[in-house]
Amino acid sequence: MDQTPLVTLGMQTDPGKRSANEDAYYILEDRVSPDGPLLNGLYAVADADSTDKMGEAAARLLLSTIAEKIEPLFNQEHESFLIELKKAIQEGYERLRELSKHEDWKGITVSLACAVISGYRLYYSILGSCAIFHLRSGELKRLVSGVPEQVETITSETEVPTPEVFEVKLAPGDSLLFATDGLADRVRMTEIGEVLQWSVSSQAAADRLISLAKRAGGEDNITALAIDLLEEARPSNYWWKIALSLVGLLAVGFLLSFLIFWHRGTPPPSPTETVTSSYSARFRFIEDLRDPYAVLFWDKNLYVLDKEEKRVRKFADGQEDSRYNGYLPAAEAPCDMIATSRYIFIVDAAGKFFYLDPDKGNPVMLVPEMGDHGTLSSPRAIEYDGRYFYVADRGNDRVVIFNRDFQYLDEYSGLNEDGSAVIEKPNGLAVDENGNLYVSLKNRHEVIKLDYRGNIVATATTGATSVGTYDGPSDLALTYSGDVLVPEMSTNQILVFDADLNLKFKITSSQLEDPAFRDPKGLCASAEALYVAGGSSDSLEGYVWRIPWSLFTTSP
Repeated sequence: MDQTPLVTLGMQTDPGKRSANEDAYYILEDRVSPDGPLLNGLYAVADADSTDKMGEAAARLLLSTIAEKIEPLFNQEHESFLIELKKAIQEGYERLRELSKHEDWKGITVSLACAVISGYRLYYSILGSCAIFHLRSGELKRLVSGVPEQVETITSETEVPTPEVFEVKLAPGDSLLFATDGLADRVRMTEIGEVLQWSVSSQAAADRLISLAKRAGGEDNITALAIDLLEEARPSNYWWKIALSLVGLLAVGFLLSFLIFWHRGTPPPSPTETVTSSYSARFRFIEDLRDPYAVLFWDKNLYVLDKEEKRVRKFADGQEDSRYNGYLPAAEAPCDMIATSRYIFIVDAAGKFFYLDPDKGNPVMLVPEMGDHGTLSSPRAIEYDGRYFYVADRGNDRVVIFNRDFQYLDEYSGLNEDGSAVIEKPNGLAVDENGNLYVSLKNRHEVIKLDYRGNIVATATTGATSVGTYDGPSDLALTYSGDVLVPEMSTNQILVFDADLNLKFKITSSQLEDPAFRDPKGLCASAEALYVAGGSSDSLEGYVWRIPWSLFTTSP
């Protein structure tokens, strides 16, 4: 009987003694549910070396390119990974080779260790100095690397590396470690084996290995991605049994519903639709909210942050999960939230942070470590790029960058020639896969795009009729295709820009045929729809609208 493994993950990266961290890791999973069996997964680490600190962007670009090519194959036969993983890696290096024609991208070297887990088969490739370790029954092996052993500096003249892809059979109880050379060449094999075997969790193993590498010198960037295949494997037809049970329950439910409502004529409206005498509010997804300020779509659930009620509410298909404990009694005007791979993080106007379990809630408060860099003043937005947290410190006209322990690392700030702040009253944040940061400036009614150095590379003006009013652009979000979404409160519309901040189209209340569509404060995008939080805080007239992208196949 075929089986699929249950896995736990742990990941950690550290700059070591270097000023910049040019390592990167990538996790792309295909799960039935957050706690369900892993059907397939792509796991990778990359180690870049550059002369102009472009290595981090190069490493991310390589990994995201590989993921783009591998994800559509998750439902295909496993033999395809031997060929397709090789092609995906080659295409990733080809993109880097093309970029090396530009001055900023010259002189970059990127090593790679990546693998696909499909069932109990591991398809992997290693190029350069990265490594993959495999632990079984207390015996640790360093998997053989492909050719070439050393990846050359990427230029427009160099040939694209030709990787080898190997197959290894896995078993319940196995552990894997993906590591860059800052770990693989610093920590002894015996220590790696002991940590993987005896750590209480995959995350504890990754954290411990980073500490050992730093203790051993930590001259280079250090990255660890630990994976444990749990002993409690489940048969692959496990979900078929659940599916058949659900079908039976749905059939019974349909029959009961028919018997109950048969004699009543017209059935009641669905929970995602409200009918009035004058119009159909067909895009209202959630109603009767007090002051919805931010929305987050994560793992098929929608989370709504209500500023006045000081809590996060969880919804699935428009129905609230009453068991979710999202109350934030210690918060002062919570205003934005973002999800990592494990938790939902929230920032409030007093500069405190909270994290919640996405399944249960149960918030925990955090206080940032600012050192000698002042305090946060009226922060409005929080963003996360897989490594760093970005916070819009509105009262101090800056964007502050924290590590994952909320320790101050850096900031984007400064003054223009006329003495005005470069980042005046930042109000919304969004970061793309290339490390570019988009910032909405409330009082100036502008959106700016910063590169990884903090330089402004694009600017756009939003649709407000006056500058300096309170109701400016209130948030930022990115679509799956890379478009930039900006809600403009003073004009009650959503502006859609491309990645270079060229306006594509607008979403207005008249298009939605809903006069209640006003004061859009927060938004997020899924592959199928746009979710917008807004409305008045009076008389429970706050809403979340769900607007399908199919409505805007062409610019209005």
